[in-house]
Amino acid sequence: MSLRPLGLATEIIDDLKLEVTYAYEDLVFVEHNTFLLQFDDAQKKNFRIYFNVECEAGTAARLEQALSAAAKARECSIENCGRFELVVPEGGSEFQVRFLE
Repeated sequence: MSLRPLGLATEIIDDLKLEVTYAYEDLVFVEHNTFLLQFDDAQKKNFRIYFNVECEAGTAARLEQALSAAAKARECSIENCGRFELVVPEGGSEFQVRFLE
């Protein structure tokens, strides 16, 4: 597997004056967990975006538009793939990401 373009994802997120707070495997977490990006290993210049279930629809639409413009300026694309929630299992200390369609 080749390296994923974390620097490119960071540049796109920086354009919105937001910060990457954590990157793990194919996921990039953004401050406040409003959304996360997932690398698309099949299409290197495509990023999948998932919005937190707590993010309002209007906010998600504005963020998606801004992210798409920032990605397009770098000859990349953003694909809205749905929503996610962070879940901490009972008695657990680590969170899990649950993707919702």
